[in-house]
Amino acid sequence: MDARGDDDDDENDFGSGDSDGTVLVQLARAELLTGARPDAVFATLAEGAQDYGDAALAVCVAAGVSPEQAQERWAEVGAELISQVEPDDAAELGFFLELAGFFDVHRQLDEREQHIRRLLDRARAASANLPGAYAYGLPSGYAYGLGRKMQTGRLGEAFVAMATFGARRQHPMPAEYWSDLLAAAELLAVSGDEQFDSCVAICRQQLDARS
Repeated sequence: MDARGDDDDDENDFGSGDSDGTVLVQLARAELLTGARPDAVFATLAEGAQDYGDAALAVCVAAGVSPEQAQERWAEVGAELISQVEPDDAAELGFFLELAGFFDVHRQLDEREQHIRRLLDRARAASANLPGAYAYGLPSGYAYGLGRKMQTGRLGEAFVAMATFGARRQHPMPAEYWSDLLAAAELLAVSGDEQFDSCVAICRQQLDARS
């Protein structure tokens, strides 16, 4: 398999007319509807695709990303990630693509969700402004994962992650961190979720300890 493909070969242009790209998108969508992870679907499609780019773009588009945005993402990270894996290791490449957020679908937030995100962003900023920000605030890997949750609209997951992380820090987060998280939790209004309720309790305990 030619992992890199040939950008000058019009017959292999992704998504043009009845090209292989369109068929791959249909196959990818069918697999995603079964609940399969995008990186696993990519690894499966890559076995029969003419190049890894077509398989990656197909899964990205099938997940809900526009073809134009998918092309931009591949141009940004495709060649770099391919250079980091063995030539025929599609599973590993899929893992790196997933880790890089290549398959993420960014959601347009409504007004309430935008308010929640602002509160979470403000809490994140409060932690980053602590003395020795890198050591006391948010590690880069954690911050990246949190950013992905925000961009994809998984605000409840972001709240849980921030509450859990903050409680485990050796150096305490400021009161503003916990008050903003509590305000976000009230707007999220999640019910019947033990993990979420536990994190709300953590925020209250942490805030009470600083009052």
